[in-house]
Amino acid sequence: MCAVTPTAYGYVSLGPHHHRDDVEHVVRSAAERLARFAAGEGYTFAGVFTDVRGHTESGLYQLLAALRGGDAVAVVVPDLDHLRHVGCLTGADLHRANRYLRARVLPLAPDLDGTQSRPIQDHPASRPVHHGHTVGQRSDLAVRS
Repeated sequence: MCAVTPTAYGYVSLGPHHHRDDVEHVVRSAAERLARFAAGEGYTFAGVFTDVRGHTESGLYQLLAALRGGDAVAVVVPDLDHLRHVGCLTGADLHRANRYLRARVLPLAPDLDGTQSRPIQDHPASRPVHHGHTVGQRSDLAVRS
């Protein structure tokens, strides 16, 4: 009998300071790290959803729709600050983020004390900026060894 591995998506939220020319490179690099981490944790990585704050938040909404309509059980993020622009998660801990997304949130970077208990912080630098870059789409990236 063949064992089925659980599926995970990635999510990356970039600040408005990212120039449109470097967004694709930053997202690709982050997606590769997220995919390696997910594979190491025993998940099949199904792709990454991306937002550039101040430009669009459709990546988050597409992620939520994919989680509710599919079989993914986890979301890998570089750290919990990538969820800070979600108003209802400001001040939230990992448990609350799990409940909001209805999936296990797996941050790559632990807090300085090695835990994931630090609340998600609001960031005043999130200001509306239009970069003219298409974001909010899932990038399907193969895990490279």
